[in-house]
Amino acid sequence: MDLSAFYGAFSPACFALLGLWLVAVQVRLPVWEKDPERRRRSYGVALHFALPGMMSMFAPRRNNHAMRIFAEAGTYTPPDGGDPNHWVVHMDSDDLSLGTYSIPAGGRDDQTPHAEDEIYVVQAGRATLVTSSGTAPVGPGSVVFVPAGETHAFTDVTEDLALVVVFAPPYGSRSLPGLGHARHLFDAPPG
Repeated sequence: MDLSAFYGAFSPACFALLGLWLVAVQVRLPVWEKDPERRRRSYGVALHFALPGMMSMFAPRRNNHAMRIFAEAGTYTPPDGGDPNHWVVHMDSDDLSLGTYSIPAGGRDDQTPHAEDEIYVVQAGRATLVTSSGTAPVGPGSVVFVPAGETHAFTDVTEDLALVVVFAPPYGSRSLPGLGHARHLFDAPPG
């Protein structure tokens, strides 16, 4: 469960408890109005319910409510500096993520298995995909499914390789639950 889903479920519970607490305070209001210490404590308890409830307003949201076109998806991008490959995220929705993975000719694929299913669509280049369940040559137009957890790597990259990558559920959502978009701070370049 990502952070936005957590707060989506947690916030209504906090506001319900806040409502119950305020009803309890109103029943005892005549007594508590006369005692500043009780009044301060009652507002403190209400604040403990209200603040977590309001956190849902600040939880990250994914923009997946309208059609989008990703003209740059699948365009080869050379890696920066000494990096062996290049990864860019184009979109994260509630149910999937989309990116482009680029490996230069003669380059190396250093990815590790992911906790999400993925589909590769080869846009440019040629290589061999080696997985724990088989080996296959890939080139422009190849579409490959790799299940979650399966070891896989592109080898023998003979031409600059550009891949459209679709993860479902979103990349990193199973491996580091609860971090929302911050999970990308911990990601190694995926494939």
